[in-house]
Amino acid sequence: KFVEENSGDIIGKNLLEFIHKDHQDAFKTMYSEILHSPQVIKKFVWKYRAPSYKELWFEGLFQNLLDDPVFNSVLLNFRDITENIHSKEELKKKATETQLIYDSGKILSLNLDLETIYENFYEIVSGIMDVNDMVITSYLKETGELKFDCVWDDKKQDLTQYPNIKFDTSGRGVQSKVILNNKAYLINDYPEAVKASRSVFVTGKGLLDPAEVEYSEKGARSAIACPLHIKGRVTGVLQIFSYNYNVYTETDLRILQALSNSLA
Repeated sequence: KFVEENSGDIIGKNLLEFIHKDHQDAFKTMYSEILHSPQVIKKFVWKYRAPSYKELWFEGLFQNLLDDPVFNSVLLNFRDITENIHSKEELKKKATETQLIYDSGKILSLNLDLETIYENFYEIVSGIMDVNDMVITSYLKETGELKFDCVWDDKKQDLTQYPNIKFDTSGRGVQSKVILNNKAYLINDYPEAVKASRSVFVTGKGLLDPAEVEYSEKGARSAIACPLHIKGRVTGVLQIFSYNYNVYTETDLRILQALSNSLA
């Protein structure tokens, strides 16, 4: 029922075969103690090594009834605690995220110099995620333009190479889409997303049509784009990029959104 296997594939086999290798030594120790302690009950928690590669966790109570003429065996009562384990891991992960966001906010607030803030932000984010490049733009609502405040391509770039670009009210382009929808996006195939959105692609060589862009080994393959807010108003866009496909997760997105609040 629990392990989704036929009883014929389990009966007669050593329980050790179904325990994850990380827990086998501890199981051997516990089982040895059980065999030398009649009637004693011991609890053991283990990860089940499922043939389907599905991760299952069990909690069992083992009791030595070898001296009992009725049972003449080691009795095991167990229950599936997979959901409990995953819930605890999720809580631990969220606690770590909260501490990280708090610590990062303190670091960013130590200095009011924008260039230093950008450098510190890049160091923080690249320390916890796979980040090669970072772009921060301001949304100039009065002129309908996006102004580049920081471009990090291995190192901080000269902003004179990056002219303002027009905000597209139809949502053409990744940044315009972020501002228009006031929503963050996780993009794990950036070249395809750029082509699909018909973006204006900005490089050190100027403005390019997506069709003109040649993706080298260093090209952006994954990205996260977050709106920057001040008092509920979108004031810009933060983008991070990796040179690898399928790098970012929903957790990365959640962390970057929280960090972007401090940056804004």
